[in-house]
Parts: sequence; structure tokens; C-alpha cells
Amino acid sequence: MKTEQYKDNVLELFSAAHDVEGDVIEVGIFSGDTSEILLEEITRLSLQKQYFGLDTFKGYVEEDLIGANQASKENQKYHRWTVSKEEVEDRLSNYKDISNLYEGDSKEIIPNLIKNNTIKKLSFIYVDCNLYPPSLKAMEDLYPLLSEGGVMAIDEHLIGGETQAIKEFSEKNNIYLHYFSNTPGPSYYLIK
Repeated sequence: MKTEQYKDNVLELFSAAHDVEGDVIEVGIFSGDTSEILLEEITRLSLQKQYFGLDTFKGYVEEDLIGANQASKENQKYHRWTVSKEEVEDRLSNYKDISNLYEGDSKEIIPNLIKNNTIKKLSFIYVDCNLYPPSLKAMEDLYPLLSEGGVMAIDEHLIGGETQAIKEFSEKNNIYLHYFSNTPGPSYYLIK
């Protein structure tokens, strides 16, 4: 379970997207801590948004570990990020009407969701998959669906693949990159 500081930080950043048209997507949900925070807020405020959560539920995709830091490799070796989709679905069962969970490689799932018009418009994108390849691919695929005023953020704290990906993405696309905080929760984010 995440700390109150983490929850407060996520909700503060998410509040910028409350009135923005579009749904919410989280890439890398692990056990559903952030998912539950976002779903609870969507429900509490009766926001007209669907939530989409993606994860392998088995840790990292092996090809994405090439060039990863030692901590990521250790987490994979000891199955740190392994949790069943069913456990997360049970945890989020109070939000079945607005919660959509997908299992597998986000680099494949996201293009399929876009192609099938399952996701069309987004107000909030939260990337928490730690490694560079899936983080950058998610940003490239999802950013065109982000509504004007929408937020794209990462959970990584100063190091790792997510940080590298969002810095590279913002520079390549000439988008101002904001820094939230080095406390638990979002670190870098951008607003469309």
C-alpha cells in the first residue's frame, strides 16, 4: 500500500485532468495501488472517465531488460513485480463498471487498443513500467490521444528508464517538461 504522501501527490497531479475530456490510462499497475487511488477519485467526483490499466503481471518483458540497471534485473530475477491479474481485479472489484485491465506487453496492447478504438481520447496518462523501451513506446503511442490540457506523467524518481524516456520524448517533441517532486509519486510530467 502506498503512503499518504504518495496518494496526495498522485491526486494533486490528477486534479489537473479532472475537467479535461478523455479517459485515464496507467501503464504498469503491479498490485493496483495507484489504480485504486485513481479509481476512487474518479468515483468520488463522478468524473465521466474510464480507467485502463496495463501490466504483464509477470514482471518485465525480457527484451526490455537489455541495458536496464542492476536493480531492475534483480527485481526480475526475484519476481518482485509478479502478481496475478485476478488478485488485482479482486482488489478493484468495487470499480468494475469503469475499470478495464489488460494483461501482456504494453508495446503490443496499446497499439491494439488504439486500432480497435477501445481508447480514443485520454486526459491522464501515468507511466509506471520502470524500463526505457516500454515507457518510450507508451508515450509515443498514447500522447496523440491526449486531450489539450491533459497530463502525461511518470512515477520513476530521477533514475531509470521512465525518466530517460520522458526527457527524450519531451525534447524530441519540444514540450516543456515539469518536475513534480522527489517525494513518492509522480516525478516528471508534461501538459499538452
